[in-house]
Amino acid sequence: MSEIEEDIWLATYGTLKKGYNNYNLYLTGSSYIGSGTTREMYPLIIKDMPYLIEDIGNGFQIEVDVFKISKPVLERIDELEIHPTWYKRKQIPILLNGNTVTCWIYFSMT
Repeated sequence: MSEIEEDIWLATYGTLKKGYNNYNLYLTGSSYIGSGTTREMYPLIIKDMPYLIEDIGNGFQIEVDVFKISKPVLERIDELEIHPTWYKRKQIPILLNGNTVTCWIYFSMT
């Protein structure tokens, strides 16, 4: 089984959120599922650009936009985020419309 399933769910923050620059460049053709939050708390640093640190329990539940995307869109966003050297993509639980769903999200490696 490959790492990527048929239905790819992506949680976005920062410039990939709906209405921001990278949303317009990468996600306008994808299905917007809704707004949610990370189930766990994480530090979100906003310095030049926002980045999430994988330090569970510190920080806040992060507001995210959730999209259903295609594998080619994921590959393009991996290139944007320089995955896995600059940002690392990982699946985490997201609270969405009263349910918990598993989504990919990008954590800073710096």
